[in-house]
Amino acid sequence: MTAATRDLFERHHACWESRDPDRIAGLHTADSVFHLHSGQEPVRGQAAIREAAGRNTPTSTG
Repeated sequence: MTAATRDLFERHHACWESRDPDRIAGLHTADSVFHLHSGQEPVRGQAAIREAAGRNTPTSTG
C-alpha cells in the first residue's frame, strides 16, 4: 500500500469512527453518489449524504 493510499484510508476511517455526519459528508464532493448498505436508495450530494449519515450512524459504541 502506498503512503497516499494509506493516508486516504486513515482519513476515511477516522471520519466514520467519529460518527460525525459533517466529517463523513466532507469525504464527498457535491456530485458524489453514496450507496448505503441498508438497502435504501443511493443518496446524491454532500447535503443528502450528511443527512443519511446522521440517520444511519449510531452516535455511540456502547
